[in-house]
Amino acid sequence: MRLALMVAVYQKQLKLSSLRRRRHSTGEIVNYIAVDAYRMGEFPWWLHSTWSYVLKLFLAIGVLFWVVGLGALPGLIHFLICGTLNVPFAKALQKCILFKSVPLNASTIFMVLASVRSMGEPVRMIPEVLNVFLLDDELKDDEVDVFGTIAYVSQTAWIQSGRVRDNILYGRPMDKTKYKNAIKACALDKDIDSFDHEKQRIQLARAVYSDTNIYLFYDSFSAVDAHTSATLCHECVMATLAKKIVLLVTHQVEFLSEVDKILVMEVGHVTQSGSYESLLTAGTAFEQLVHAHRDTAVSTYWLTLGIQMPNITNGMLINVYTTISTFSAVFVYLRSFSTAHMGLKASKAFFSGFNDAIFKVPMLFFDSTPAG
Repeated sequence: MRLALMVAVYQKQLKLSSLRRRRHSTGEIVNYIAVDAYRMGEFPWWLHSTWSYVLKLFLAIGVLFWVVGLGALPGLIHFLICGTLNVPFAKALQKCILFKSVPLNASTIFMVLASVRSMGEPVRMIPEVLNVFLLDDELKDDEVDVFGTIAYVSQTAWIQSGRVRDNILYGRPMDKTKYKNAIKACALDKDIDSFDHEKQRIQLARAVYSDTNIYLFYDSFSAVDAHTSATLCHECVMATLAKKIVLLVTHQVEFLSEVDKILVMEVGHVTQSGSYESLLTAGTAFEQLVHAHRDTAVSTYWLTLGIQMPNITNGMLINVYTTISTFSAVFVYLRSFSTAHMGLKASKAFFSGFNDAIFKVPMLFFDSTPAG
């Protein structure tokens, strides 16, 4: 149908008189061929969707009541209530966005949705795996044997009311050497306050002071900044707990090159295992994840280098990051300028060649070729 309409419109415009050509511009005729013909071709498909969707809805409801019975009624009521409340909530949300001037464009929405979707499955499955190691959940098909004591550091810090030392000791006898090592390993020797990232470090120090055989860290570095997380990984995990068994659950790719073995989980199952180098050469999803973070490789390298420099100051860190940002901005500008410049030259060359070809073509071409 679409092709037939396009041919009909084309043949019709060839037969138009001069008076009618003035009423219909070339743009309108092209719009008839490109847009209107496409809509007419797609109309039969969408026309049947009006009744097929209703039929599918009633069939689905009938199957639900046939299989589940009255148990499907609460779900349907909840669906209707949510659908009804979505309209006033959407209007209120639009007013809030306009009132607060929040930029909500397509790129921001898709980026947020993709990030939340990628985090959903690990967030749902990882606590279940850790609970198995903590013997909080019972396995149905297999067994897990744990030999030795366990220290668990959750994503959300738990701090009891009292002094910092009481939270670290947690009822154990005081050992000044172990206490100082735990304070230093968790970067608590410089400043201690009641913010969330400090609570997380106190929780880490409590686990380090317990001196157990196995340590379970569930995304324990996400509550601190990048510099502090690199310090904790180097001083706590790689140095203080170097001779311990550490199971680290994290989404921070920069730490993976230092571990002995990596387990990649998808949909609740371990899909890959091996060293960092072997997984990178396997050409799987892990390689894509690492490559997605390669834009931050320079900043991560500087953080790692800065940790090993005892006399480094905040001014030096700021100067290095300012230099990196300046070089990045200059590179982006040169790339955009070269792209625009080369595109302009290509457009000029194409137009000049096309213009020369039109002016040098024989008159027979204009007699045999319609103006449209």
